[in-house]
Amino acid sequence: MEMPNHLMYRYIYGIIPKKEPESAYVAIHHNGETWHLFNAEKMPLGRMAQMIAIFIRGKHKPTYAYNRFDLGDRCVVVNASKVKVTGDKMNQKLYRHHTGYPGGLKEILMKDLVEKHPDQVVRRAVKGMLAKNTIRNILLDKNLIIHAGPYHDHFAQKLPQFLPKQPLDINKELGLDSFTKEDTTVIYESNPATSPAEFKDLPRDLEKNLDTPIPWEKKTHKYGKDSYRKAITLKRSYRGLGKYK
Repeated sequence: MEMPNHLMYRYIYGIIPKKEPESAYVAIHHNGETWHLFNAEKMPLGRMAQMIAIFIRGKHKPTYAYNRFDLGDRCVVVNASKVKVTGDKMNQKLYRHHTGYPGGLKEILMKDLVEKHPDQVVRRAVKGMLAKNTIRNILLDKNLIIHAGPYHDHFAQKLPQFLPKQPLDINKELGLDSFTKEDTTVIYESNPATSPAEFKDLPRDLEKNLDTPIPWEKKTHKYGKDSYRKAITLKRSYRGLGKYK
C-alpha cells in the first residue's frame, strides 16, 4: 500500500494523524437533493456560517439566480450548544436588538445566548452573511435546520451521526449497580405474606406508622340543588329591580 504524499510529510516531521478522524462536515445526495451536515463543535462558527450561506443560497450551482429561493441545498447543524469560536468571543461578543420602544435596546453576551438559545447563535451568523432582502428569512426557515445536541432525526435522508448513540443504562445512571444484596433492607411491605421470592431472605425493618390508614375528612354540611336554584333566582330578581330604585 503506497502512502500519500501529505501523510509522508507528516510522518517525516513527526505529526502522526489521529486514529479516529474528527468529522466536521458531510454531504449526502438523496432523491436529487443534497443535504449538508455540519458539526458545530469541530468547525469554527465563521467558517461554517460562510459555507452554509453559500449552500442555502445556491451560489455553488451553475443555475444560480439572485431572485430565486428554491435553488439552495438543505443544511443541518448539530452540537449548536457547543459551538466553536476563536479567541475570547464567548465573553466579549455582544448581540444587540431593539424592541421598538423608548429605551428598548437589549444586549446579551454570546455565552449567555448559547445557554438560552443555542440555535440563534448559528442562525444569526448565517443571517449576517446573506443579502439583506426579502428572501433572507425564507432561505433560513426553509433550508437551515439546527439541533442543539449531537444527534439529529433525519434518518430518511441517510444522514450519518457524528457520534454513535449509546444505549442508556438505567442502573448505571441511578447508581443501582453499586448496591449489594447485603446492604438492602425491607422497610415496608403491602402484604408480607405474599412477598416476592427475591425479598424473602432479606432482613425486615418494618415501619409501624406506615400501616396506619389516613382518616377521611367528612363533610359537616352540604347545599342541596333546590337551595342553590332559589339563591340564583333571588339574585336575578334583585338585579331586575335595580332600575326601580
